[in-house]
Amino acid sequence: MEDFPVLNTSRLILDDFHEFDKSALLKLIEDKEVARTTLRIPHPCSLQDVEAWLAERGTDYMAGEAIRWAMRLRDSELIGGISLTLNQAFESAELGYWVGKPFWGNGYATEASRKVIAYGFESLQLNRVEAHSMFINQASKKILERIGMRYEGLHPQMVKRWGSFVDVISFGILRSDYLLMGDEDKL
Repeated sequence: MEDFPVLNTSRLILDDFHEFDKSALLKLIEDKEVARTTLRIPHPCSLQDVEAWLAERGTDYMAGEAIRWAMRLRDSELIGGISLTLNQAFESAELGYWVGKPFWGNGYATEASRKVIAYGFESLQLNRVEAHSMFINQASKKILERIGMRYEGLHPQMVKRWGSFVDVISFGILRSDYLLMGDEDKL
């Protein structure tokens, strides 16, 4: 894909997903614990689901609707994914991420999120980035707080996941708040 933005942190490479990622991607997202607190990862997940998603992500990028990065360790091992779903009209985006269970607890989602938010404000000139998390996902709540997002509210039974309604919490950060952050918090 032309001009896909590749982002680097001290431990990670954020780049495009590729066809050769299919088996590693399926292995990570077919874990029920990974899918449990996400809305867009089906469970059970099949190779056909992965193939359809890989085809869709390129179309979304070319249309300016979303950027979906593969989250990789510096040795190129796939460990998760992170995205910005863009709303061009409002100069805003929604941040989303997931990390494979073998890589939980290492701060990778925090590190990647800081880099993606910096890209959103500095390169895309966004005014706002928001994120939503299921209330039960306290790890995600901590990540969003660590990266400087502010809690904006609770949405009772906002979504239905696996037959049950689930509460969702919302966080956001404005460009003006991002610009006031110290460099160590921006990554």
